[in-house]
Amino acid sequence: DTLKIKLTQDNFYDHHMYAKTNMLNEVIVSNVRNKFIKRLGIQHFNQEDISANPVVFGEADIIKLIQRQPGVKNISDGSSALYVNGGKADQNLLLLDGLLIDNPGHLMGMVSSFNSFAIKDIQFYPSYIPANFGGKLSSVLDLSLKEADFNKRKLAAQLSLLSANIKIETPLVKEKASILLS
Repeated sequence: DTLKIKLTQDNFYDHHMYAKTNMLNEVIVSNVRNKFIKRLGIQHFNQEDISANPVVFGEADIIKLIQRQPGVKNISDGSSALYVNGGKADQNLLLLDGLLIDNPGHLMGMVSSFNSFAIKDIQFYPSYIPANFGGKLSSVLDLSLKEADFNKRKLAAQLSLLSANIKIETPLVKEKASILLS
């Protein structure tokens, strides 16, 4: 039914509404999470991504890799601060194997303090931050360190204008204990 009301004068209408019942199909509630929501907003980087990133002064820089992502503002070329989604640099949570990192840069912020040889992978949360991280508003940068090879010895070196890096992986007790120096 349609009711037309003229708004040119004061009117009073008494209209009765009738209940209409609709039957719905069965609703199933389960404890399985939607995989899309779980992965929403996460950017994953591995060692190949770090190596493919353009370098500053010949130095592979993890912070510069993050600064090139959407939503992250780079204030200047010589800065290791992260400004994510309009937030301040201190509103980001930086973790290295679960340990809090307060200052991600050295040499007046020109390069990051993370050795790219020692990093296995990076999880960057620029928006949807899981509750287990908590406490920061803008983003989470979660870095995981590599584990040394338990079976064979490996050596890698890098020389740049700012630094010299060397990585040594060697088993201490074959298939039981190893060490990675970087």
